[in-house]
Amino acid sequence: MSSDESSGEKTPLIRAGSNASVNNGIFPIARVKANSNKNLYLSCAAMLLGSLCLGITLGMSSPMIPDMQDDESANAIPMTDSDYSWFGSLMTLGAMAGGILGGGFIGFFGRKLTAMLCGIPFVGGMLLMAYAVNVPMLLIGRTLTGFSGGVASLVVPTYISETSTPHLRGLLGSANQLSITFGILIAYALGIFLTWRWLAIASAVPCAMLTLFTAFVPETPRFLLMQEIEEQQAVPPQHQHRRQSRHSLVFLRGQSADIESELKALEDNLGKATETVSWLDLLRKKSIRTPLLLSLGVMFFQQGSGVNCVMFYSKNIFRNAGFTSETMQNVALILVAFIQVLFTFIACVIMDKAGRKALLIVSGSFMALSSGTFGLYFQLSLSGGNNSTGFDLGIVLEELDASSGNLNWLALASLLIYMAAFAIGLGPVPWLILSEIIPVRARGKASGLSTGFNWVLAFIFTKEFHDMQVAFTTQGTFWIFAGICLIGIFYHGILLPETKGKTLEEITAYFDPRPNIHTIEEEPEA
Repeated sequence: MSSDESSGEKTPLIRAGSNASVNNGIFPIARVKANSNKNLYLSCAAMLLGSLCLGITLGMSSPMIPDMQDDESANAIPMTDSDYSWFGSLMTLGAMAGGILGGGFIGFFGRKLTAMLCGIPFVGGMLLMAYAVNVPMLLIGRTLTGFSGGVASLVVPTYISETSTPHLRGLLGSANQLSITFGILIAYALGIFLTWRWLAIASAVPCAMLTLFTAFVPETPRFLLMQEIEEQQAVPPQHQHRRQSRHSLVFLRGQSADIESELKALEDNLGKATETVSWLDLLRKKSIRTPLLLSLGVMFFQQGSGVNCVMFYSKNIFRNAGFTSETMQNVALILVAFIQVLFTFIACVIMDKAGRKALLIVSGSFMALSSGTFGLYFQLSLSGGNNSTGFDLGIVLEELDASSGNLNWLALASLLIYMAAFAIGLGPVPWLILSEIIPVRARGKASGLSTGFNWVLAFIFTKEFHDMQVAFTTQGTFWIFAGICLIGIFYHGILLPETKGKTLEEITAYFDPRPNIHTIEEEPEA
């Protein structure tokens, strides 16, 4: 540890050999004036349109499917129950492919161009659904929007993490989930006033804006420097990408920032990690394997919490709690979406103060309590029937309708607490963690794999929810979700390092300690 720390300075990022005298080795980001972050905010806002489009894609099936079922116009498309099921679930399969392939896209095309290209399948899929004349057109359109959503779920947090300053990365990184929840809210709200075809057309507008606005943002300095280093190994160096990286930093940090010192620090760190990373290296090299496994773990606990399955029952819970009309149920769904937006916003504000681990632990605790209450609700409501075998959703709903109002309001309160807890921790933090702990040299393959894994889990839990109810009963299934949340509390509390306020280079050095690079120190217990 250097003597600089005893004087109250930030922990040095890199001691770069003969260049250690630059700013005494202190990473210069901390010296950037607050008002120089305007372009950083604008660039991240343009990228966050990708997350907004993902949220709209996730939320639009809820108002679209009932409207399709009630459509009696001349352009109505006859659909079976299986068609509706695939319409809802194909989005996650498309997102799985987009997440995996997106890792290759951000490594080959770069972060900026990938985001620009991402908007094209978004628009194409929305318009294909809007003007569909048969079921295949609907399913292809849904798959295309899911594919773009999977790419967006990777490229947006990656871009934000690589352009943000350490003390803004939590705020801007959690804004990714905030944009997703806001997109869901928009889809729910528009679904009240628009038919399903017009909803698809309206949703194409922000998707087109994604391609348009990201054309004006700079590429990330880290990606440009990686390109520079790779080209120096192949051809005589021309330093073209280094100049572009410098221009990107000037745009993002402002003229008052110490650009050369930050650029040099990035070069020194990236220069020690230029080897090509193969798929085998993801498992062979501990410095990559450990953060990859940690990211897979947080993704598992996000989806294993049962969030998609809880949302499956939300409309029925509202109906049993006294929201009898379709309008009241829609308003209640918007209330849930608004709560997600509100508490995700709170997470954005406190992320860099509370820390990632604290929010994950608090979130998991309240979600475990709420899932346990859901299980108790079904246990008490269905105690008069046999729900252990021969599961019949129609019988379950009839018995729930006959249950007492107090139990229904207990379920409603549990739902609201559950979604608030998810929004403040397990919603935004796993995506932020993914963008922070995966080293730059492995970000394409490892992040793509982790993102694809998340969407695979989303598909599995959504499709197998019914089979889990048959095997374990409804209440047993929610108690399983509660148990997964409890295990997640210990996983996040014990295994994850706290990345609050750390540079990406410090985080990389924590998993791969090498000479001249400072590692993360675990914060003392409160």
